[in-house]
Amino acid sequence: MTFRIKIVLGVLLISMVLSAVILHLVFRWVDASEQALLEGHSEVLSRQMETFLEPAIRDQDRLLLSQIVRDFTADPTVRFARFSDVQGEIVAQSGDMVREFQTAEDPPQVGSLNSGVLFSETLITLDGEAVGTLIFGLSASRHHYLVEELKQMEFRVILPVIVFLGVLSYLFGSILTRSLNTLIKGADEIAAQGPGKTLDVRGKDEIARVTSSFNDMSESLAITYKELHQTAERYKQLSTRLTERDAIKSAMLSTSLDAIITIDGDGLVSEYNPAAEQIFGYSYEEVIGKEMAALIVPETYRVGHREGMRNWHQTGEGPVLGTRLEIEAQNKSGKVFPIELAITPLDLEGKTYFTGFIRDITERKEAEQALQLAHSQAEAANIAKSRFLANMSHEIRTPLNAIINLNALLLDTDLDKEQKKLATAANKGGGALSTLVDGILDFSKIEAGKTQLRISTFSLYKMMNELEALFLPMAGHDGLEFATALDANVPEWVDGDETMLRQVLLNLVGNALKFTDSGNVTVSLEAVNANECLFRVEDTGIGIDPDSVEHLFEEFLGR
Repeated sequence: MTFRIKIVLGVLLISMVLSAVILHLVFRWVDASEQALLEGHSEVLSRQMETFLEPAIRDQDRLLLSQIVRDFTADPTVRFARFSDVQGEIVAQSGDMVREFQTAEDPPQVGSLNSGVLFSETLITLDGEAVGTLIFGLSASRHHYLVEELKQMEFRVILPVIVFLGVLSYLFGSILTRSLNTLIKGADEIAAQGPGKTLDVRGKDEIARVTSSFNDMSESLAITYKELHQTAERYKQLSTRLTERDAIKSAMLSTSLDAIITIDGDGLVSEYNPAAEQIFGYSYEEVIGKEMAALIVPETYRVGHREGMRNWHQTGEGPVLGTRLEIEAQNKSGKVFPIELAITPLDLEGKTYFTGFIRDITERKEAEQALQLAHSQAEAANIAKSRFLANMSHEIRTPLNAIINLNALLLDTDLDKEQKKLATAANKGGGALSTLVDGILDFSKIEAGKTQLRISTFSLYKMMNELEALFLPMAGHDGLEFATALDANVPEWVDGDETMLRQVLLNLVGNALKFTDSGNVTVSLEAVNANECLFRVEDTGIGIDPDSVEHLFEEFLGR
C-alpha cells in the first residue's frame, strides 16, 4: 500500500468519524431543543388551565369543571387531563389515556417523557390556598417531527459527504506525495553522488520544513564524511603507536622473571612468555591453542579447575580472581612443585581473558621447611628441659619431705631452748624450700603441657570470706578500703580447682592493693548463668597502660 493511499484512507476515515460525531451532536441538540419547547408549552397550558378552572372551582360547579377538562383535551397535543381535589378525589378527567393511566402498575412519573407523552402536574390555588391538582399529558410526536425528518435524511446526507471527502482526500494525498517524491529523488541522488546535494525549498509548510531538514542532513553528512576521513588518518597514527606498544609489551614479557600465561574463556592458552618456557619446560609452539589445565595443572586439581571455569561461565564470578595464592603446578616432566599465582581478568572486544602471573617458590618453601624444622627441634629441646625439671623436682621433693617430716617429729620431742630454735629454723627453711620446689614443678608441668586441674567441690562463700579476712587488714594498713560483694544468685557450692582459683585471686587482689595509692579495692562475684560465675576485681589505682593490654597473658616481665 502506497503512502498516497494511506493518506487518502486516513483522511477519509477521520472525516467520516468527524461527520458522524457532528450529525450525532446536531440530533441531540435538536432533540433537546424540542424537549425544551415541549416543557415550555406545558407550563403555558398549566397557567391557562389554572385561569380557566378558577371560576368553576370558586362556584364548585362540577359540570363546568368537567366541560373545561374535556375542552382542554380537545387540543390534539393533549392526550390526557385530570383534576383532583386536595383529598385526591378525581373531580374531572378526559382523554384517550385515562384508562391506561388508571390501570398502570407503575404510573409514569410527572415531568418524564414516556411512550411519546410528557406528563405534567400543576397545583391549583385559590386565594393562596391549594384547592386541587391538575395532571395532564402532552403528545411529543408533533414536537419531534424535525428529529424524525433528520433521521430519515441521515443516509441521504452522509453519502454525498463521503464522496466529497473521498475526492478531497485523494487531492490532498496527491499534493502531499508530490513533495515526498521530490525528497525521494533527492535521496537517490545523494546515494549515487555522495552527501552535499540540496533541494529547493518551496513554501513554509511541514513538507518545506522536512525539505530544509533534509538539506541540513545532507550538509551534515558531508561534514561527517570529511571528519570520518580525518578520523581514519588518526586511526592510522594510533595503529602505529599500538604497534610500538605491542613491541614494548613483547619485550616486557620476554624479560620478565615471572611466568606470564594468558588463557581465553575456554581455558586455551593465548599468551606464553619465555620465563614460562623455563619454569614449565614447554615451548611456545607446544602450548598455544592448547588447554592449560592438561599441561601445567596437576591431575588432582584439574577437576576443580574445570569446575571453576564452568562456574565462571554461569555466574561471572571466580574465587581466585584478583587474589594471590600459593598452589602446586606441574612441569613437562611431570614434576609437581609449589608456585605463587595471581590471576587477573581482562575484557577485550567482548571476550574475557585471564592472565596468570606465576613464580616458582620451591627454594622459598624449602627454606621455610628448614626454618620450621629448626623451630620444632628447639621446641622439642625446651619440652625435654621442662620434663627434666619436673623429674628433678620430684626427685628433690622425696628426700625433702622426709627431712620436713623428721624435723616435725623432732619438734614433738623434749628439746631445750637452743635445740628447739634450731629445729624450728630448719622446719621453716624446709617449708620454704618445699614451696619453691612446688613452684618449679608447676612451671615444669606448664612447659611440658601436663598441667591438670584438680576438680573438687568447695564453697565460694568461704573463699570470699577468706579473701576478706586476708586482705582487709592489709588494705586498712595502707589507708585503703577493701570490700567484697556477693550476688544472691551465686550458688554456695561449686565444682572446680580451688587451689588454682585461690592463687589467681590472690595475685589479682595483691596487684590491685599494690598499685592503688588511695581509694578502694572491690572483689565482686556474680552468676552469669546456671553453670558459670564471674569474679570482678576493681580498684581505683593507676590501671593498665592500653599498650600493655595485649601482653597480659604473655610471659611475666615485671612491672
